Amino acid sequence: MAFRFNSQKSQLACFGENSPRDNIITLGDIYLSWSAQIKYLGSCFRGKQCAVDPSSFIGRFYDTFNNILNVMGNSRNEMSALYLIQTYCLPSLLYSCETWYLSSCDEKRVEVAWNNAFRKIFNEYWYESVKCQTVAVLLLLSPCIHPVTHE
Repeated sequence: MAFRFNSQKSQLACFGENSPRDNIITLGDIYLSWSAQIKYLGSCFRGKQCAVDPSSFIGRFYDTFNNILNVMGNSRNEMSALYLIQTYCLPSLLYSCETWYLSSCDEKRVEVAWNNAFRKIFNEYWYESVKCQTVAVLLLLSPCIHPVTHE
C-alpha cells in the first residue's frame, strides 16, 4: 500500500521556534511552503507558541447567535433566548477548549463575544458584563452566570 501526498495541499509548520525559511523542502518536484499556522480538527494552531486562534470559533458563535435571534424576532422571551444561546452557541464557541492555550488577549476576545450575547439578549449597556475568570469557566457556570456592573 503506497501513500500519496497532495503536494498542492501540503505545507510545513515549525512549533517552538521561528520557521527555518531558508530550508527548502520538496515533495516530488513541488516546493513546500512554510505556514505560520496549521489547522487540525477544526482548530487553528499558531506556529511559535502552538496557541489556538479562536477567531473561527468566535465567528461560528456569532453566526449561530444571529440566526437564533433572527428566528426569535424582537418580541423574544429572554430566558428562552438564553437557553438557546447556551445550548447551541456556547458549544460552538468553546469547541475543543480543553486543548486551548490562549493569550490574555484571545481570552478577552472570547469573553467579549459572550458578553455581547448577554447584552443583546437583555438589552444591556456596554459597561454591564458577565464576570468570568477563564474561558473554561463559561462551560461550567453557564447555567448560573451572574451579571456584574463595571463603572
